[in-house]
Amino acid sequence: MLYFKRRLANRGIWISLAISEHTIQCHMKINRLQIDNQLSDCIFGIVMSPIAPPKTLAAGQSPKSFMELSTVIQRQATMNRFKYNSILIQEFLIQIDRGLLLSLQELFEVAVKKLNNKQLIAKDLKDILKVTKLF
Repeated sequence: MLYFKRRLANRGIWISLAISEHTIQCHMKINRLQIDNQLSDCIFGIVMSPIAPPKTLAAGQSPKSFMELSTVIQRQATMNRFKYNSILIQEFLIQIDRGLLLSLQELFEVAVKKLNNKQLIAKDLKDILKVTKLF
């Protein structure tokens, strides 16, 4: 006789936002995050992944989220005050090989070469003027 156990899975990204006249509350969770290497001749197929806690710590507990952010902002007449702010990032493993680093370097070099110095300075000035107009 086969017994089927109900599988409980947390959603990938969970966000809760509550806004009132004087308070903003935000709670965000990223339950699992994994970055894979897409190169064909890579040494490490997975660039970043969370590490499972030891069985002695995880016994009888549900899996923890990879990253959790919680904040409460209290609005006042002239300023905003952070009443509560918490960030939790679980342990994760990063494995980067030389091929991935060289590919990323080539990608950024091509993007930078497309713009010359005059265009870069003009773009920076436009961005600064946009920001100063907001204030």
